[in-house]
Amino acid sequence: MVVKQKVSNRPEALGKGTHSYLTSSFWRKKFSPDCLNQSSEAKTSTASSMSGPTFTHMMYTNDIVLFSKASRKDVATISGILEKYSLRSGQLVNRSKSGIFFSKHTQRSTRRNIKNILKIKALKKDAVYLGASFLMCRALSKDFAYLQHKLEARLTGWRSKCLSWAGKRTLINSVALTIPIYSMSTFNFPNKFCDNLDSITQRFWWNPKTQNGNFLALRAWDKLCHPRNKGGLGFKKAKDVNIALLAKLAWQIASKRDSLCMNILRAKYKTSKDWLHSEPTKSASPIWKAIKNAKKVIVKGACYTIGDDTSINVWKDPWVPWIHGFIPTPREENLAHNPIMVSQIFYLTLHCWKSNLIRELFDPPSAQAILSLPIPIRHRHDKLV
Repeated sequence: MVVKQKVSNRPEALGKGTHSYLTSSFWRKKFSPDCLNQSSEAKTSTASSMSGPTFTHMMYTNDIVLFSKASRKDVATISGILEKYSLRSGQLVNRSKSGIFFSKHTQRSTRRNIKNILKIKALKKDAVYLGASFLMCRALSKDFAYLQHKLEARLTGWRSKCLSWAGKRTLINSVALTIPIYSMSTFNFPNKFCDNLDSITQRFWWNPKTQNGNFLALRAWDKLCHPRNKGGLGFKKAKDVNIALLAKLAWQIASKRDSLCMNILRAKYKTSKDWLHSEPTKSASPIWKAIKNAKKVIVKGACYTIGDDTSINVWKDPWVPWIHGFIPTPREENLAHNPIMVSQIFYLTLHCWKSNLIRELFDPPSAQAILSLPIPIRHRHDKLV
């Protein structure tokens, strides 16, 4: 069960201590103490998978999202904390802007009782949290249509102003291209939708006075999206920005970034060491599929730095930075079928390579590149950079 709540101020409210009071209250009730943090002893928490970490709530200013089991005991705990908070702070829960989302396995009678206790309606399908759709449907273009309307509304206000070319360029780069950034960082936008965003921006650049009709483009949009030192204006295509932001998430997962969000994703989808080179699963969520499709961006430049671990496979993992693809070529093709770890081809105590073995396993260019790699003197783990 997910409860999305909006806190509004009373006229006499001071409006201070929102986060601190709720955090301390959740802690006393075995809730997580951080904005989105883990609590191994949480009684009213939820988890995204069987082996994943548990979490209870998210907070951002006056928007609060609570995660709980759909039971009377947990709902009573949530209701009691919010009532005490309202009495002590002078702030109320705006129930007209709040909503509840239940999993599909929750019984109708349970849903009805919980809604009556909290006096909150079910969450609408078009609900938005922090500028992004709370619930997704199969037609992603409909979920993100509000971004297109927001961009058009922003540009409409600029059309009546007399702007120079430099002024229009600054507004496009600093405002228009940043409107969908937040949603782009987690969702894979359809190509057609990204083309529509580019078309709206392109029209404003060439013909800012009118919103409809044909216009004359004196130069291709691809050329304008080049950097300024290469003859462009530094504009960015919506799809390129979308892929880059998703690749950032893929990199955080591949590099074992220690955060609750990354730990939840790795536990839910059971990512392994060879996740970068594994095939995407068909049963995953759209967000996870988008992250996995963005792996091809980081695979081009990801390479391991050698440590004293036994996790780098010489034939599968990228670890030699001076050769194409960062993977060495075997001297004979049948050698690539024998799994060999990097820790097996150097002396850890002597800090030197097994040069004879390396020349037997790899072709001359790969062997020369490997022998020029430094071996760590101090203890460190293998790391993807």
